[in-house]
Amino acid sequence: MPKLKIVTTSTSKQRQGPAVAMRFAQHAKFEVENVDLKVVNLPPLDDPRGEAQ
Repeated sequence: MPKLKIVTTSTSKQRQGPAVAMRFAQHAKFEVENVDLKVVNLPPLDDPRGEAQ
Protein backbone atom coordinates (compact mmCIF):
# COMPACT_ATOMS: atom_id res chain seq x y z
CA MET A 1 0.00 0.00 0.00
CA PRO A 2 1.37 3.49 -0.85
CA LYS A 3 2.35 5.69 2.10
CA LEU A 4 2.23 9.49 2.24
CA LYS A 5 3.85 11.68 4.89
CA ILE A 6 2.01 14.96 5.43
CA VAL A 7 4.40 17.56 6.84
CA THR A 8 2.81 20.40 8.79
CA THR A 9 5.30 23.24 8.71
CA SER A 10 3.52 26.05 10.53
CA THR A 11 4.59 26.56 14.14
CA SER A 12 2.55 29.69 14.86
CA LYS A 13 -0.09 29.81 17.59
CA GLN A 14 -3.03 30.26 15.16
CA ARG A 15 -2.09 27.55 12.68
CA GLN A 16 -4.58 25.58 10.62
CA GLY A 17 -2.22 22.98 9.15
CA PRO A 18 -2.83 20.14 11.64
CA ALA A 19 -6.61 20.30 11.10
CA VAL A 20 -6.17 20.24 7.32
CA ALA A 21 -3.71 17.34 7.55
CA MET A 22 -6.07 15.30 9.75
CA ARG A 23 -9.00 15.95 7.41
CA PHE A 24 -6.95 14.83 4.41
CA ALA A 25 -5.74 11.72 6.25
CA GLN A 26 -9.32 10.72 7.12
CA HIS A 27 -10.30 10.63 3.45
CA ALA A 28 -7.11 9.14 2.00
CA LYS A 29 -7.25 5.78 0.29
CA PHE A 30 -3.71 4.93 1.38
CA GLU A 31 -1.59 4.96 4.52
CA VAL A 32 -0.86 8.45 5.86
CA GLU A 33 1.66 9.58 8.47
CA ASN A 34 1.38 13.11 9.88
CA VAL A 35 4.69 14.83 10.66
CA ASP A 36 4.21 18.04 12.65
CA LEU A 37 7.35 20.18 12.84
CA LYS A 38 6.09 21.87 16.00
CA VAL A 39 5.98 18.47 17.72
CA VAL A 40 9.31 17.32 16.28
CA ASN A 41 11.01 20.41 17.84
CA LEU A 42 13.76 20.88 15.30
CA PRO A 43 16.50 23.18 16.67
CA PRO A 44 15.79 26.13 14.32
CA LEU A 45 12.15 26.13 15.45
CA ASP A 46 13.18 26.33 19.12
CA ASP A 47 14.37 29.93 18.67
CA PRO A 48 14.12 31.80 22.01
CA ARG A 49 13.44 35.07 20.15
CA GLY A 50 9.88 33.90 19.38
CA GLU A 51 7.85 34.12 16.22
CA ALA A 52 8.75 36.32 13.26
CA GLN A 53 7.05 39.72 13.32
